[in-house]
Amino acid sequence: MARLRLLVAFLLLLPAVAGRAEPVAERRAAIAEARALVARLRAGGRGPLKPGQLVQVRALLSGAHPELFKPAAAPAGNPPDSRDASYRGAHPMFQRLARAGFYRSAKVGELQRLADSLRTTRALAPSTPLGQVELLAFDLEASGGSKGRFDAKKGKLHLGWDELTQFGYTIYRGGVAVRSGTIDIRPDVAIAPVVQRITGLSPQKLANAARFEEVAAQILGLMQGRVLVGQGAIKNDWGWLQSNFARLGVDLPGPRGLILDTHVLSYHSFPQGTGLKKLVAHYGLERGKNHNAGYDAEAAGAVLHSMLRERGAVTLGDAFRLQAQAQELMHKPQQPPPSAQQPQPSL
Repeated sequence: MARLRLLVAFLLLLPAVAGRAEPVAERRAAIAEARALVARLRAGGRGPLKPGQLVQVRALLSGAHPELFKPAAAPAGNPPDSRDASYRGAHPMFQRLARAGFYRSAKVGELQRLADSLRTTRALAPSTPLGQVELLAFDLEASGGSKGRFDAKKGKLHLGWDELTQFGYTIYRGGVAVRSGTIDIRPDVAIAPVVQRITGLSPQKLANAARFEEVAAQILGLMQGRVLVGQGAIKNDWGWLQSNFARLGVDLPGPRGLILDTHVLSYHSFPQGTGLKKLVAHYGLERGKNHNAGYDAEAAGAVLHSMLRERGAVTLGDAFRLQAQAQELMHKPQQPPPSAQQPQPSL
């Protein structure tokens, strides 16, 4: 909020600083509208505005005063540290959506309602048999490695520069895969060359793909009423989704009680945890193409079912208890293997 107050003060002083005789009435009207928006966003809530809400306020002010949000000079590559780029108005996706009036449309509210309804998954009874729980295994590909991060100490999400390029999913019902799909996404930012080589997702291949705001409702719709599954999803994939949705002005809930993470659960069998490729081999599952969101999603779901059978999990509560135990193992200091210990000198 301190940044917002500074921006408001600057807007009021701008005519004098610029040496123009422009009346401040229009600026005062825009600021009043921004304050009204902040009041609406904070209605019934406490604490600072969430990242998506801040983006909405920034979009309103940038629409009223585009001279404050000129596009940044095109860098040689994606900026190495631009986590707050959307707040400054430099991100090309933010600029495109602001110019199109997206943040003033009803679409933002519709997406936020879908995002809020994801919390209903937490209301599923722990005693629910796993065979009666629908799972959505998912995986993502992105344009680069700057996904943003969540600062737990400050309770603040910093948006990353990079965007999603692919969302893969498989729906499981009664332990059986009943539907799979892959959604390609055309980003506004450049796709790193190394990512193109690994994933095969190039600007040419994604030239006719939908923009993220065009498939956001579809992605949230797939998640409704389903427990989510992913490899490293709690730490990585959910952060990607939070960052990309926040750039749309939409705030996703935290991952607690929503996600079963196969990387976390792997600590029951592997002291250091392990990756999806090794888990697929460990459980003797069919191999496919790595770094393809569709395959990785289906593989994560198959791995999860093998893990839960191995550990005797019967109910949803059993699955989340196993995950909580694995999280304790993750943070438990590891003893070096016997071969790495120094032999004691003989007396």
